[in-house]
Amino acid sequence: MTDTPTPTRAEMLARIHEERMALDDLLASLDDEQFLIPGVEPGWTVKDLLPHFAAWEKRMIEWITKAQRGEVPEVPMTDEAVDALNAATWARDKDLTLDNAWQRYHSTHEEAVRIAAETPDAVLFDAEHFAWREGRPLWFMVAANTYWHYAEHREHLEQWLAEQG
Repeated sequence: MTDTPTPTRAEMLARIHEERMALDDLLASLDDEQFLIPGVEPGWTVKDLLPHFAAWEKRMIEWITKAQRGEVPEVPMTDEAVDALNAATWARDKDLTLDNAWQRYHSTHEEAVRIAAETPDAVLFDAEHFAWREGRPLWFMVAANTYWHYAEHREHLEQWLAEQG
């Protein structure tokens, strides 16, 4: 990841938009029954993915907001920590209705895009701006919780749908 070329703000925002639209289009192609079939991710339904995206966008918004206030946010730095947050989010949200899961999915996206658009360049793109980031610029956080995240799960969903026939 550290050798990933730094995007411009316009490129980053375009990628967020493009990947979210690709995900939205794929989700729109499903019927309600397909949202409730387990297995798109181990033990998860497509419905479970909807609040999952919102949870990570919300975390990103909170982390960037705290960082801009001079605080050091508690960002998971290991796969185990990420897995634990995913498990906790799934346990909290697994019983949401499909309508409520959709509401969660849409609840944070606009704010996530806004923070990506308005965070100052020095804060977002300077790898040395925050010592706690250990040389990783903050835009990685944006990418990881938006367009990289959307693409990762969209690809899993496409593969799962192909396997479903």
